[in-house]
This record gives sequence, C-alpha cells and structure tokens, in this order.
Amino acid sequence: MSSASSGKFAGLSLWLVPRGPSGQAEALRKLMGNLRDEVAASHGPTSVSARFEPHVTLLAGLQEGKGWTRQAVWAKTLKVLKDKRQRGEAPIVCPLQDVVTRGSYFQCIVVALEKTKDLMGLNEAMRRAFSVDESEPSYFPHCSLVYADLDEEQADAEIAVMESQGVFKREQGRAGITLDHMDHITLHAVELWDSNGAVGDWRRLEEYVFSEVYQ
Repeated sequence: MSSASSGKFAGLSLWLVPRGPSGQAEALRKLMGNLRDEVAASHGPTSVSARFEPHVTLLAGLQEGKGWTRQAVWAKTLKVLKDKRQRGEAPIVCPLQDVVTRGSYFQCIVVALEKTKDLMGLNEAMRRAFSVDESEPSYFPHCSLVYADLDEEQADAEIAVMESQGVFKREQGRAGITLDHMDHITLHAVELWDSNGAVGDWRRLEEYVFSEVYQ
C-alpha cells in the first residue's frame, strides 16, 4: 500500500540488492543522487523523496495486521531461499531493458529489467509462499532511480535529458540499454526492509547473501 500524494508506504518489503567489488551499487547511488538533485532543482525539493538504497523490489506491502510480523516474514523468506540454495543458487543477473516511467510516485523513473527465469521464478515462489492474491498486478521487475511527484510528461522529459546527457544509451540493433556503462545488474542478496512511513524512515531489518562469490 502506498500514498503517492504523501510519498509514504506501508508494510514490510523484500528487496534484491547489488553488492560486492563490482561497484554497481556505488555507481547506482551516484546516478540516483544526481537524478534526485536534478528533479529537485527543476520541480522543487518537496517533489522528491529522501535518498534510498539501490534495489529491486521482490515483494512489498506485507502488513503486520495480516500476521506478517518481522519474524514471520523472515522465517517464510528463509524457507524459500533455502529451497533455492538446495537447487544450486547463484547471484541473479538481470540485463537492463530501458529507462521508463510508470506514472506513479514510487515508479516515477525506473530501469526496467529483463524478466529472467531466475528472477521471475523467485518472485513466483515468494508470491506463493505469502499467498499473494492472483488478482494482484503481475510482477514488473525494475530498479527505481527516483521517487518523485511528477506526471508522465514531466518524467518523460527527465528521461529525455538523461539520454541526451549520455547517462544511458539505447543502441540500434541491440536489445536493452547501457546505464553508466552497465548493461546488467547483479543481485547478490535479499534484504527485509521496514518500509512503513516516509522513505527517510525506512530501515533494513535482515539480510541473506546468496553467495560470497561476487560476479
């Protein structure tokens, strides 16, 4: 559950995150910070959220009122992840598809990711484990670059500026994009976040690392 007008969210969230010596997390933090500053300068400081960590949301909006306490969510998550480990786990590699807007505060400007078998399979396993209703929207894998109160036209204009500045490139005859020299993101860990309230109030609660062998 979210409120676009207030920039607030409700519930616990499971994130997939990059880490390790590849430098992807730091590169994304820098890019996200620059974009946030640009949007704030163009549309006012109250139009954007506080800074947040690079991540790909796996599942969100898990409500304590429905029995999903921190302990219950993490126990269920570890069971799914341990099943994955028994099948021979590895970090999840996701090619970058495009920079787009989804027309909402929490999906204002995002990097759309390829729907790889590993990523979609893990999301499906989590949806089953947490009994997500089939009427809920299908999974849209992405990495948000900024949370902001922009309409689609304003967000598209910011994306056009990013492309003109070479922040990302669409190459003719090739699927996907390169973003600050990255054509994929490697996700090494699952984190549990308390994402209740404003973005600046969110905090990490737990972490599970797929492998110490970084790619």
